[in-house]
Amino acid sequence: MTAAGIGVMSAGVLWKNQDSIKATRPVDFADKKAIFEEYGLVAAEEADIGAAKVTAYRFKDVTGAHAAELWLAGTGTPVTSQGNYLFTCSTPCSTFNRILS
Repeated sequence: MTAAGIGVMSAGVLWKNQDSIKATRPVDFADKKAIFEEYGLVAAEEADIGAAKVTAYRFKDVTGAHAAELWLAGTGTPVTSQGNYLFTCSTPCSTFNRILS
């Protein structure tokens, strides 16, 4: 499955083995499809963790993830990264460092 094919993607296994996850759902990024395609998005999924909504993005490589991180940070979106994965949060991302470790 590639970003070029559809506007709604589910990562499925991005949240595997996370006990604090209440619910997950696919991400509709159709309005940003071109930019995510440029950065090499492979999958994305949103999860409810406590009172926060966290979106996980998996990219083909670290370079694409870093470029997307810079772009998202420029929009004012709280974002953190780990390798070729990005996480955007409805609260400051530092609260989710324990989940990512």
